[in-house]
Amino acid sequence: MPPAIKTIPIQRLNDIVTVLDHGITAKSIASSISSSAPESNRKVGEVRAFMKQSGFDRVAIAQSAHIIGYVDIEHLNDCKTGDPIGVHARPFEPRLLVSDETPLPVVLRRMKDQPAVFLVGSDGIDGIITHADLEKQCMRVYLFGLVSLLEQELCKTMEELSCQAVLDAIYNSSARDRFERDFNQKRTAGDELAPIYYATLGTKRDLILADDKYWKSMGSIRRVVAEKLASVLDLRNALDHVNLLSGSILSWSSLCEAVENVTGIIESLEMAAQPVTIAVDASV
Repeated sequence: MPPAIKTIPIQRLNDIVTVLDHGITAKSIASSISSSAPESNRKVGEVRAFMKQSGFDRVAIAQSAHIIGYVDIEHLNDCKTGDPIGVHARPFEPRLLVSDETPLPVVLRRMKDQPAVFLVGSDGIDGIITHADLEKQCMRVYLFGLVSLLEQELCKTMEELSCQAVLDAIYNSSARDRFERDFNQKRTAGDELAPIYYATLGTKRDLILADDKYWKSMGSIRRVVAEKLASVLDLRNALDHVNLLSGSILSWSSLCEAVENVTGIIESLEMAAQPVTIAVDASV
């Protein structure tokens, strides 16, 4: 008699996100501000050349090792090249500041329309986050955790699918061979999960979109669900192949959208899985 198929218990989205948010915060991806902050007595022309060479759109300005403000490279085009850069330093507006304990989703949303934000710690402004910090390992760990949770939720939704049903959705022969090999090895070892757990995210997406009862648990329009899953798949592929996220996701705004799609899909699946409570009028 074959062993019973096991399932993976799924933690609630809020529990996982809480762990990720408290363990991986703005401080985890910020860069030191001291290495990129020109002194206030440097000339505008020098600072502009430094920013262009370094690829910086925004830098903090220091005076005797104290941060006094910031400049954007686009604003320096209208300044006299011989002026001290400190004359043109701007004060930090609240929208440009984040606490070092700020969760990454908040940082991502804040940077949708900003080239950089500044980190506020116990000693004041002591860090900067730019779009280049997207490539840091902590950011990848955070994103991979979210995508992995989504994959588990998709698996939970399609646990009843047979091995043959999953195989029929895999069109690449080498991918089919790999799926069968992994599934059979686990079954032989008596550690069998439902077949869908051995499928790639691309196959899970195809199976979701092929059945109304699956994709309708994520939204009312199939095209919209397909677009959301496509953005998540692009993100997962970038993470899997260690590609530059800025090249694969195209923009910081697109990354924000992909993250929102991940959490939105998980929330939809979890809500769809909850039992429906029907109120009964006791007076009837």
